Amino acid sequence: MSAQISLNEAKSMTHAFQNSSLGTNQTIAGLVDKTNLLTLLNQEDCTGVRIYNALNEEGKITYVLVGVNANNEDMTNYILDKCNLCPTDCPIDSPLI
Repeated sequence: MSAQISLNEAKSMTHAFQNSSLGTNQTIAGLVDKTNLLTLLNQEDCTGVRIYNALNEEGKITYVLVGVNANNEDMTNYILDKCNLCPTDCPIDSPLI
């Protein structure tokens, strides 16, 4: 299951991707707005979120998010994409970039 990690662990992991051949000229982050995320989480029987890596029309990494129920099944009635992607929509000052 997911767990909280330290900033140093997060930096190590994100920088490893960004500096790898996989991360070259690729999406490094995606922003999901609170309203849509809460709508996803507030679905009846939703116990978590599954995040799928995906490719958008430009061949860049994006993310598809679905709710997950107690049986670990994807809930596909409300699916999120269209994240604000970085590069392009990046935070001004984040230690993770």
